Amino acid sequence: MRMIALDQASAITGYAVFEDGEYLQSGVIDLHKNHDAEMRVKQMMLLVSCLIRSKHADVLVMEDAFQHSNVQTFKMLTRLQGAIMFYCYDNEIPFRILTPNTWRSSLGFEQGSKVKRWKLKQQAIDYIEEKCGKKLSDDEADAACIGFAAIKDNIFN
Repeated sequence: MRMIALDQASAITGYAVFEDGEYLQSGVIDLHKNHDAEMRVKQMMLLVSCLIRSKHADVLVMEDAFQHSNVQTFKMLTRLQGAIMFYCYDNEIPFRILTPNTWRSSLGFEQGSKVKRWKLKQQAIDYIEEKCGKKLSDDEADAACIGFAAIKDNIFN
């Protein structure tokens, strides 16, 4: 079973590909230089769809959109998530959505209101470096960690 894990965002989306529970590869779709937010979200929707198709995903797991202090950012994230969900429905690809707290808890990350965002990102980078021997960007590491949590918790059975 081929699984794609996504840490989706409107500017930089991290992804990781797994085959039968084994990490294969990861990368990012980077649109941060496009300053037109609506166009960037549209492009990201199309590029994520192409990624899912080109990597031949059997299942997909993604991080749930969560409320940032910026309402516009939250709206863009939910639109992107909805587009990914529609693509999966339309192509009969089962998917699951994990909250950040769920996947981080599954992997034993330190969390809470006193843990800064940079520390959460560093925990993901360190986890992947220890587990796979690879130094990934924070977006790639988050996506890979989402995938490893999905595998650990056996969410597709």
